[in-house]
Amino acid sequence: MKTRITTCLRGIVLLLTAAAIMVFAASCGEAKYEPSAVVLEEDAEKFLTVCVEKADSGKGAFVFENRGEKRIEYGDGNYLEKQIDGEWMGLVQYNQREMTEPSYDLWPGESAEYETEWGDLEEGEYRYVVPFTVIEDEDEAPRQRYCTAARFTI
Repeated sequence: MKTRITTCLRGIVLLLTAAAIMVFAASCGEAKYEPSAVVLEEDAEKFLTVCVEKADSGKGAFVFENRGEKRIEYGDGNYLEKQIDGEWMGLVQYNQREMTEPSYDLWPGESAEYETEWGDLEEGEYRYVVPFTVIEDEDEAPRQRYCTAARFTI
């Protein structure tokens, strides 16, 4: 009798373990989002505009243009967000990736192409958010920090 109970318990534990592994594996493919903490300033676009050159479920290409009269500094620490139920939600996997962040300069009147990969996105409305700094004077602080964004649909 004791052997049957032990065998039955082992079977139940094995079944529960297999079910837990299947649930975990199924959830790994889903994108995870968190509420956006990004604030887009209205006057940011008088300094920097971001235009979508092309965007699909796996990658995007953008054009950054310095529209102001001062040097702009930006990096690779940009954000990808999806509009879900009227709210902007950040894509956790993309936004929290670990990388050394170089900085790039964009002088007045200059534009630059920027490409990035984000994995396999599902259909929906997205925005690519670019934080940047307007450099007033090389030796002076504080510097003006802004965020601007470009919207696209997949």
